[in-house]
Amino acid sequence: MSLIPCCLQKYFHEGFLLSLSSNSFFGMDLFFVMSGFLIGMLLLHARQKGRQGIMGLGRFYLRRGFRTFPLYYLTLGLLAMSVPLTTGQRANLIKDAFYLSNWGHYAIKHQVMSWGWSLCIEEQFYLTVPLFFIGLFAIKAHWIRIGILVVLCLSALAMRLLIYYSHVGPWLPAEMLRDLYIRSYTRYDVLVAGILVAYVQFYFADWMREKLRVVAIRRILWTIVVCCLLVLLVPRRLIADDDMFKIFTWGTVTSVMYVPLILLLVNSNGPVQIFLSKPLFLKFATLGYEIYLLHVPFAAMVSRFFVHGTKSGRLTPGLAWLMSFILVVTLSTGGSYLLHLVVEKPMLGVRNRLVP
Repeated sequence: MSLIPCCLQKYFHEGFLLSLSSNSFFGMDLFFVMSGFLIGMLLLHARQKGRQGIMGLGRFYLRRGFRTFPLYYLTLGLLAMSVPLTTGQRANLIKDAFYLSNWGHYAIKHQVMSWGWSLCIEEQFYLTVPLFFIGLFAIKAHWIRIGILVVLCLSALAMRLLIYYSHVGPWLPAEMLRDLYIRSYTRYDVLVAGILVAYVQFYFADWMREKLRVVAIRRILWTIVVCCLLVLLVPRRLIADDDMFKIFTWGTVTSVMYVPLILLLVNSNGPVQIFLSKPLFLKFATLGYEIYLLHVPFAAMVSRFFVHGTKSGRLTPGLAWLMSFILVVTLSTGGSYLLHLVVEKPMLGVRNRLVP
């Protein structure tokens, strides 16, 4: 993902803002890791309460459906009706409707919701993870379950490498995006990393808190986090093999960074944790799904205005970026709050009555 709307990027050349924007894709991986963590905790609590088997699966799927489907289909429908669709977009609309746009041939210009590939990965994850838990808990030992989760994380890297070296001829950027970045079978490591954090936190929270009282352990974990972040922020022009950089950072480096980071944040009460627990952040977290659905259409709309100002010389690229960023955040937050009041809250109320 990019902090700079795509229509503006060509005006930033190779400056700092473009470098920052191009390397900020790992924010999407945080979204996936947090999703794995939250869904993992939900399933672990459900298992603790005895909500398993067919009834437990049905309850999980219904509650997820009420949470995700109404907003997704409303946004998709509004986009499909707001502009004339190309032949490619009409052909892919059925895939968008069934959360399959990240499978088969993928081209941004042929997608109604080009950023919907991540939501497809999420829904495919929701569909499979309860079944995965049934298999995981057929094994009794904690250390074997944790080992399976770690091996699964690494297997996604192996899958990316296998696909990469099986390819005939040089890779084009669009091909890498399609075949390595948006496929569920190459990107599940970040979701499994979230499940791993949930599992450790659920069963070993007291042990983790005790270990994290040791300053040396905290410093080691923070060092891992910072080193991974520095790797992710390396300007692309300094990277000798950009393909390998992508393969290893699209899930592996981000997982290594986010697993200790979340454990540190959840199990200690330092200034970072206190700052992130402010009510403002909690409110943004409530609107996170709606903001994600709306931010790209608003970014496209805002970009058209600021591109004209940049071309005419009335705005510098830096000022255009700052103004567009503020405006997109404002519009997305306002629209998200409206959707939350009009759509999400009523649907969640129905959900809680039907599937308590």
